[in-house]
Amino acid sequence: MTIRGLAPGRRSGGFFPDRPWRTAHRAGRPAPASVTGGVLKFAVSGFVAVAIVGVAAAFVIRGLNTNDALDDVRDVSEVVGRGTVAPLVTDAFIQGDPGAIQAMDTIVRQRVLNERLVRVKIWKPDGRILYSDEARLIGQSFILEPAQRSAVDTGLPHAELSDLTAPENRYELSGLSLFEVYVPLHSPSGQAVLFEAYIAGKSADSGAGPEWTAIILPVALGVVLLELIQVPLAFSMGRRILRGQKERETLLRRAIEASDAERRRIVGGIHDGVVQNLAGLSYALEGMADEAGPDAPAELRSGLRAAAADARDNISQVRRMLMDIYPPNIQGAGLKAALADLLAPLAARGVATTCEIPDNLALSTEHQVLFFRVARESLQNVSKHAHATAASVHIVVSPARVVMTIEDNGRGFSPAEAKRRQDEGHIGLQILEDLVSYAGGQQTVTSAPGRGTRVRLEVAVA
Repeated sequence: MTIRGLAPGRRSGGFFPDRPWRTAHRAGRPAPASVTGGVLKFAVSGFVAVAIVGVAAAFVIRGLNTNDALDDVRDVSEVVGRGTVAPLVTDAFIQGDPGAIQAMDTIVRQRVLNERLVRVKIWKPDGRILYSDEARLIGQSFILEPAQRSAVDTGLPHAELSDLTAPENRYELSGLSLFEVYVPLHSPSGQAVLFEAYIAGKSADSGAGPEWTAIILPVALGVVLLELIQVPLAFSMGRRILRGQKERETLLRRAIEASDAERRRIVGGIHDGVVQNLAGLSYALEGMADEAGPDAPAELRSGLRAAAADARDNISQVRRMLMDIYPPNIQGAGLKAALADLLAPLAARGVATTCEIPDNLALSTEHQVLFFRVARESLQNVSKHAHATAASVHIVVSPARVVMTIEDNGRGFSPAEAKRRQDEGHIGLQILEDLVSYAGGQQTVTSAPGRGTRVRLEVAVA
């Protein structure tokens, strides 16, 4: 077994080649709980959700309001077109008679145009404008839009938002938002024309109308009020969760302390009882072999000495078991000596072992015990399952943290195998993860079949 001291921060290359690792387990201490921070995140996320829902509702309501506006302008235009304009659509008007056009213009300006209905056009199905209150458009021809053509073909009114960039709308005032409504009309002889009205809808720009505002505002206020009511409830729940977490940590700590106390009691009883009795037995057997007279059979003397040797071997085995049950006095012997003792059984079996620990390693008793427990569990797994020919323990110290790495070149394992072992009741690694987590450290176990195993423990130091 090789044991070397390292300067702080130096890491030996070890005996493992560089290779990819597959993460099997990872444990990290939860960030310190903050009820205020958690509730703040809850409140912010809630208000963001309310805002998103509000924006979506606004779009929906705007669409509904636009649909209402389209229905409104369609009704207005149909009444004006069929009731006021249609009687003036005569064959003479369609043929462009100046008197008929003048009569149409007079009626349109006196009885049709107003603050809402701002423009009138009357089209022939071929796209020529028969009349408009904008005289410059009369006689010009344009390609009918699909909506206009549909109104002519179906005989049904159609309403839509006006595209003021279209060529026939070049004389409209920019900046306005208008609805276009197409109403098919016929002359007494059956000739078809298309009456087009441009109407400034009451909701074209204003979004939700008063009726929708009366609905959305109470709903929005109710949602915001619900969110505000949930904030103190979230504070209360957060405090309860934090209190429960602290209670679980306290229970775990007490369970560990109770386990340590019971281990000390068992170790003390066995050491002061069984070990001392075996030691006394070995001395007695040696004495009996020495005191046997020359007449005593040689087989008796050799048997007594063999029994004494067996007793001493049993003492060694019991002492190794006691070391596994409870860590030695780390403060007295030191962590390096304790880790070397853990590697000794592997070395005795022919496994090449390396232990590299800084000479000036200074850790709290809690962290030393944690390092010992992780190393003990890991090396026990190496002894029982790995079939390794080499194993190492390395500790590296930096100003902010201490890292211990335990590696072997054994058969390794897959995540599925680790899960199977855990299901079978082998929960040593899981217990270690909990201990490391609550001690403020981070443990990573990585392995792959045929590629060995690496256990990495990292703790922050003041």
